[in-house]
Amino acid sequence: MNLNLERTRELGRKDAGSQSSRLGYSSKIFDPALPPEIYSQLARNFPRTDLFADAPGYRPDGQRQHRRRLLRLKYRLGQKTLPGLVGLKDLSPGWSEFIRSLKSRRSTYRRFLEGLLGTQWFDLHFEWHRSDAGSDIPPHKDASWRRATHLFYFPDQNGWQENWGGQTVLLRGQKNEILNPEFEDFEEVTSIPFKANTSMLFLNSNDAWHGVKPVTCPEGVERKILMVTAIPYTLKVERMFLGWKKRK
Repeated sequence: MNLNLERTRELGRKDAGSQSSRLGYSSKIFDPALPPEIYSQLARNFPRTDLFADAPGYRPDGQRQHRRRLLRLKYRLGQKTLPGLVGLKDLSPGWSEFIRSLKSRRSTYRRFLEGLLGTQWFDLHFEWHRSDAGSDIPPHKDASWRRATHLFYFPDQNGWQENWGGQTVLLRGQKNEILNPEFEDFEEVTSIPFKANTSMLFLNSNDAWHGVKPVTCPEGVERKILMVTAIPYTLKVERMFLGWKKRK
């Protein structure tokens, strides 16, 4: 993988030239994110739409629903294949190899994340998102158990126009204390371009508000991303235990 890792050791607040750092985010944009031939293969074989399921309707604190379709990779052995949940064998060979390369404990990517998070005790979870016209993600903070999130952008291969939206919006300076704010409830707004073969990684924090404004792309065009999340092993073990108890 070519994530320009040698230039990201001082990720986040120490990167004075980063727009997101000035917002208080510990984040980094990778451009390019991947070698062109790997990105092209993944873009051509993005998981097919019939594998996806609608995002869950419930959101905490009265926040609006995230309007998008999700596909999650199974994170433990024995999980059943359900709508919106797949195993590596359900993906194209290129995607399966790519995911394995990210998860490998010997990979440069894994070592980079270990240095960033200061621990090796985490697992990587994978989600793919598809968002069509009218889809949006209201301002929110990620669950506290997510240590870091890495978004890989896959615009439509026929071209994506900036005025269609799709940018990840970083938010700072909440004007009130409500738990379900809208974009206008923040003083500072920075949009991360939704651009082919780029990605954005950010560390989770108590004030890492972000979202996506309504997408206005034409019918038949979608905003597509891969989301990689670092989750502590303690939570993974707990989830496996709960799953085992339910099966008894």
